Amino acid sequence: MHLASDHVQLRPRKGRCRVRIFVPSEAEEGEWFGDTPVVLCSELAENAGEGITKSAEKIHLAVREAFGLPEVVWIEHHGPETTDRRTEACELVVFSAGSNPSWKPLDRASVEVLVGRCLTER
Repeated sequence: MHLASDHVQLRPRKGRCRVRIFVPSEAEEGEWFGDTPVVLCSELAENAGEGITKSAEKIHLAVREAFGLPEVVWIEHHGPETTDRRTEACELVVFSAGSNPSWKPLDRASVEVLVGRCLTER
């Protein structure tokens, strides 16, 4: 996967999160997720606003609209600095029309294999 964007997404009421958009490189087309971009939305320790889980639908829509992405694989990431300083969590978030999103736990290693890099890389 190729890192196409790495930015801080600003949200109303002082909300902030890190958003990384990964797109398949040519050699990977047709593999697991085909040409669907992967968005890694990470909670920031310095976020003074709503958390990414509570704002998931708003962030998802804003990112897709801003980058013209018809669909994405959405992964939520909570690093140790945003939890209890020891625990890290990654979850696949599935958005279905007309229903609430659902979260499915993923392990860090699987996410790193999917995006082709360590989650702590800048």
